[in-house]
Amino acid sequence: MENNVFDQPVWVYSGLNIPFALQNAAQAHSFLLDSPGQLRGIGYSGAVNACLAALRGEVDAQTARAALVAYARRNGILMPDADDLVAAAAMARRTTGASA
Repeated sequence: MENNVFDQPVWVYSGLNIPFALQNAAQAHSFLLDSPGQLRGIGYSGAVNACLAALRGEVDAQTARAALVAYARRNGILMPDADDLVAAAAMARRTTGASA
């Protein structure tokens, strides 16, 4: 098994808000390098450098994953976890009085 594989994939919105799973540091690095200019703000260089360091074996994959998640969250491209979606739907039903 590669040492740059994430424990869990990082789901991000790509292109026209199409969900995409990044499963390792190589995919994440490529995704980041292909990111449009408007997404190269806060956290971008840190995420790129963390992924590159993971590919070189200087840090573990989870360090790169954490930097990627932080970058994606700051830029609004991180997909919510399924648990978060279920909780949000339950809260919406609760506040509107709708039933499942």
